[in-house]
Amino acid sequence: MDKLHSKNKIILLISLIVFLFWGSTIFINVYQFPIIGVIYEILWLPMFLLLFGLPILSIIMIIISKETLRKPWFLCLGIQILTLTTQIYFK
Repeated sequence: MDKLHSKNKIILLISLIVFLFWGSTIFINVYQFPIIGVIYEILWLPMFLLLFGLPILSIIMIIISKETLRKPWFLCLGIQILTLTTQIYFK
């Protein structure tokens, strides 16, 4: 049970990091500051893959584990859907 619980926390943390990364690009001109532009260029491909990979992983884990709505996989999926929605409508 502890192994599953730590996996939930890791996926939740990664979902929040992806949300903050893509959310910050809406408000910050990443190329205005050279160091931020370099960090953005290094991280955009892994974050892009996570942007589309994490919802798929969450859906698979929900189906496999047959969990109820109180479990963290639904919270992760909600954060990921919010991230995708903000990228579609605010970019």
